[in-house]
Amino acid sequence: MSALRIVRVHDTGGENDMEKNQWKTDRMIGFSAGVEAVERVCEKADIYKATRQKPPHFVLNVEDADRQHIFTKFVVQAYRQCGVMVFFELDDFIEFTLDGSYGQLEDVFAELEGYAVFTNNFQGIVAMDITKLAEHLNETQVINFFHYVKKSENTVFLFYISMKGMKRNGVNLANKVISEIPNIEYIRMASYTVEEISAITLQMVEDADIIVRKSEKAMITQMIQKKVEACGFSTIKEVRMLARQLILHAEMKEAKAYLDVKKVSEVCGEERVDKENENYAK
Repeated sequence: MSALRIVRVHDTGGENDMEKNQWKTDRMIGFSAGVEAVERVCEKADIYKATRQKPPHFVLNVEDADRQHIFTKFVVQAYRQCGVMVFFELDDFIEFTLDGSYGQLEDVFAELEGYAVFTNNFQGIVAMDITKLAEHLNETQVINFFHYVKKSENTVFLFYISMKGMKRNGVNLANKVISEIPNIEYIRMASYTVEEISAITLQMVEDADIIVRKSEKAMITQMIQKKVEACGFSTIKEVRMLARQLILHAEMKEAKAYLDVKKVSEVCGEERVDKENENYAK
């Protein structure tokens, strides 16, 4: 099956401690519209429990696969903690990326049925990047897609659509999903700003138990922002790369790791930025 990812919510998402901490969802940066939508659902948790109603599906314009994953984990953890829904299966959530083909779509939903252990269909959250379906709006696989989704009575879906370079196709797909599937909400997610990318970078550094002194944090934040803007960083992958560079420039003092302005300048200084931009240009 093409581009299938399955993740247990109990997994840490990484191979070492630094990687584990990068996927914390208790401090969401740059997801304000999505967080507000989830909070609205959680505010009615008692109603969902009392009436056994399913929370709404979401359609979100999110391009970055890492960002999709982070938000999916946030939704699962929020719903489980608030009691919005009961997670009966061995996996709390599953992630798929559809390639738009008829064969893969059939395989995906057959696979999904296999994860329904204790109920007739999977009772949990399924995240799907459905961007490729925009190229097949009038074809059989899209008709079957809606059929399978509607049949999955216990499943809450998060449908991700990348609008980048899609012109009207992405909007048409989102509109069709909203018109075909009941109990669904469209969430317009903004792209990361320079400030948000910089804040996430610094968060990853601190989550790796690197100490940044309060007296230097403002200066260090400003230096990271200049680096992010100069290099055009916009994805979690790029953030992780920059955070890793900063982490490896920390210094050990009395069994603790510190990152100061001088060390940050070695990564984010103007001279280094200029050289990296030259490399990108080549």
